[in-house]
Amino acid sequence: MNSPSSTGAIGLAVAGLLIGLGGVLHPRVDTSLEFEQGLAGMFESSGWSLSHLLTIAGFLTLSLSLAALANGSLRVLGRIAAAGTAFAALESVPHLLAASDASLVDLHTTLQAFSTPMVGLSLAALAVAGARSGELDAGRIGTALAVVGGLAFALAGPAIALTHDSGFSPLFAGSAGLAVWAVVAGTRRARTLTPAPVHA
Repeated sequence: MNSPSSTGAIGLAVAGLLIGLGGVLHPRVDTSLEFEQGLAGMFESSGWSLSHLLTIAGFLTLSLSLAALANGSLRVLGRIAAAGTAFAALESVPHLLAASDASLVDLHTTLQAFSTPMVGLSLAALAVAGARSGELDAGRIGTALAVVGGLAFALAGPAIALTHDSGFSPLFAGSAGLAVWAVVAGTRRARTLTPAPVHA
């Protein structure tokens, strides 16, 4: 039977895959257009709904997995990151629905200004702490990707909210670094928690 920590580690890897795939499928904004025009172009894309459903599923899975893994030296940071990713999942709902209800665009933009720093900074800090303790170690490259990606992602929401300039949209690609970290750290942790087979 899998322990909560083992299930959390597997969930962490799955969450990384979902978030990464959601990012790959997310429509790209035309940064040469005005902010509202660029959004309209993305709303019309066939990939809008699927990419956001995957992202919502990824953040929910990530939140539950981090809550299960929040023990030992990572108890505080794990809980903070779990709360941040839960908020990101909640924020992603108006984000998804904004394509069919323009009145949700401002709500989404405002909530996003808080959610991306919460996710980016908490996961970057967790990646560093996890590497130091060995409890969630993604190696030097994986940890570096989480830090750089987390900082970029943290800046994305506030930058868009303050400037309404789609030129800052590439900062959201920082989620890819966080996704890679989640997959690698989750996979490594799951392996260490898997009991060795008992031979007769």
